[in-house]
Amino acid sequence: MMDKLDFLREVRPFDRIPPEDLADLLHHLYEKRFRPGTLIVKKGEEPEPALFLIRWGLVKVFIEKEEREVVLGYRGEGEVLGEETFITRGPYPYSAQAVEETLIYCLPWEGLSRLMEKHPELYQKLSKLIGRRMASIYEDLPRVLPGEAQAGVMDTSLLRQRVGDVLREKELVLAREDMSVEEGARLMREESVDSLVVMREGRPVGIVTDRDMVTRFLAAGRERATLGEIMTPDPLTIGINDFAYQALLLMLRHRVRHLIVVDDGGRPIAILTQRELLHSKTEDILELTDRTAQARSIEELRDTHRQVPVIIEALIADNASIREICEVVTEFNDLVISRVVDISLEELEAQEGPPPAPFCFMVFGSGGRREQTLRTDQDNGMVFVVQEGDGDADGYFQRLAERVVSGLEACGFPLCPGKMMATNPLWRRSLDSWEKGLREWFLHPSREVMLKTSMFFDLRGVYGDKGLVDRLWEIIFEYVKSYPGFVARMGKSSAEIKPPIGLFGRFIVEKSGEHKNAIDIKLRGCLPIVEGVRSLALVEGIRDTNTFDRIESLAQVGTLSRDMADELLFTYQFLLSLRIRNHLQLLGEGKPLHNHVDPSLLTKRERQILKDSFASIYRLQQLVVAKTEAVFLPD
Repeated sequence: MMDKLDFLREVRPFDRIPPEDLADLLHHLYEKRFRPGTLIVKKGEEPEPALFLIRWGLVKVFIEKEEREVVLGYRGEGEVLGEETFITRGPYPYSAQAVEETLIYCLPWEGLSRLMEKHPELYQKLSKLIGRRMASIYEDLPRVLPGEAQAGVMDTSLLRQRVGDVLREKELVLAREDMSVEEGARLMREESVDSLVVMREGRPVGIVTDRDMVTRFLAAGRERATLGEIMTPDPLTIGINDFAYQALLLMLRHRVRHLIVVDDGGRPIAILTQRELLHSKTEDILELTDRTAQARSIEELRDTHRQVPVIIEALIADNASIREICEVVTEFNDLVISRVVDISLEELEAQEGPPPAPFCFMVFGSGGRREQTLRTDQDNGMVFVVQEGDGDADGYFQRLAERVVSGLEACGFPLCPGKMMATNPLWRRSLDSWEKGLREWFLHPSREVMLKTSMFFDLRGVYGDKGLVDRLWEIIFEYVKSYPGFVARMGKSSAEIKPPIGLFGRFIVEKSGEHKNAIDIKLRGCLPIVEGVRSLALVEGIRDTNTFDRIESLAQVGTLSRDMADELLFTYQFLLSLRIRNHLQLLGEGKPLHNHVDPSLLTKRERQILKDSFASIYRLQQLVVAKTEAVFLPD
């Protein structure tokens, strides 16, 4: 028995459970031995009611598709099998076979459940393990099992496939920078391609497409030109083993239709076009974004933006992670915002001429963090440079802001109730004015300032001169060092929203009103994590604005332990998933969207995870207050 106990105490997530609490589990433990080649579990079969812990040996995890065996990975000593079925009670999602002589410790579900009632953190750690395992499985499946889109559901296969899977088999066609356009056109015809990669000293320096030849050579009325003169310089690259959705995001972010595909050594091997990502589908995400990018009116943009719920439902159906969903939706929203600014600027330029100074249109809050989902209020601002002789620059940008904010509202972005929009002079300033305003905030960190400015520190440039936003971040971090009392006040403020758990572990819910017996998941769950992590990121000088990225960066610098970072990543994803699921349900029922969730409508295990999540938030808040106060207090 001691041998089994010693082994169990070395295996996560049992390593922190007191030995006396493992006694009942060990009493009901039983063993199974498997010879090489023996099937341990089979995909689709009802599970044995036990968690399988590998004592020694090697196990292959795989699935079969059309008489092909697809290996998902191998598991050895100290690893588990069947953890998914313990949570879902559903059939095995994969098969497992002994590669060599293998001994399995079988831990009955009943004993595990009793142990988890006494140690709720055990369930959370097991859930995190499942999340990682299933994420890796879903990442690998599309590469080897490209599936068919369900009827009536937007195709999102590019989000789960690798670049190499969607790339057509064709050789890259290279050309010299000094090659004439006529020679380049002949080369395209001979090789049956619509683009050339322009090389200089063995590296790609540009791309020339047949469209470039028409618009930059023929339509321009030029008689002679080289490829170097009409190419798009500094081409973007994507790795052949990167996910196709990363190529999608890169195209959206930089508004291009071609990417150079490179191998693991960085050598160019092909061109990936938007057409290849589109396949022949007519209603998938890239085609939708293409329509958005080409929209010439607010009405057209409104129609495409209405498809956001369709995108989210399709991504969920395709097993996309919460983080992927938020990132794709945010990129789509960025594209809509950019087109609204474009259209508004064209209208204003026709009346008053071009902008009098460089400017950048910024977003704050969930937009700045790249964490947008269904209901996204406008949280935006502007920064511009006032130069001598610019005249009434603010007046021009005020009129531009009014057009943009009105256009975004027409597209389905509600106005911010707190007026955190570029139409408000507080959020539309020259760079000098921003610097002065920030200094005032840092000098006088009142409660009102905290409430008014917290979302500002997620700022991200969307349109225009993003170097101005870089300068704002430089100013912010200069002031963080100079006025540490500000982050101390911010840290304390972030901990004021207490997790809704009572003395005896009961949920604290709304007592009356429209949302009686419910909890505001955004206010009581997501927001404390966002604000606490944001405060720590400012202390550490971390420029990331995305909450997931901030957590990872805080773990890298040692502010968060690896265990605590994993715990927060899991907690934040879980809370966001509850919020998105709630929004989709309300949307389907034709009801106004809100963030209130009734815990009694969740499953027993979801309620347990929710309680564990609030416990994680409490631990984060304690750490945030300690870390931010330490910056302020002298040694």
